[in-house]
Amino acid sequence: MARSQVTADAACCYVKELAVPIGIALVRDDVSKEPFFDALVEQIVLIGEPCADGSARRAPLMTRGHTLIVAIEGAEGRTIGALGVGKRTERNWSVVDLRRLTDLARFVATSVESRKQVREQRRPKLPAKRTNGRARAAGT
Repeated sequence: MARSQVTADAACCYVKELAVPIGIALVRDDVSKEPFFDALVEQIVLIGEPCADGSARRAPLMTRGHTLIVAIEGAEGRTIGALGVGKRTERNWSVVDLRRLTDLARFVATSVESRKQVREQRRPKLPAKRTNGRARAAGT
């Protein structure tokens, strides 16, 4: 199977609430190694959907100069983060580049959602209380 890749000089990934899968993140604690991504990624995460050049207009991707950023959608279609790549030189991003980056964003979302489910399953459950021989959920 051929590996899908997007050639770029820099990349960043930001996911709210959870650590990004190892090997993907260049953003840790809201600070990327490439500062020009920070404002763009933050904007997508706050708006909750991709946008073009900071406008409220809906678009499949966000480009600014040399940057391509897509939203990472988690369960129920809500935006949980953003994934971006950038070139130091002028770049016309192709449909193939967008498709590859969107595929990577889906991989990140799947990984994050799986980690959430594992964390939920491992979380200690409240013990059931017994009243008159019947089990009752704690707190009811």
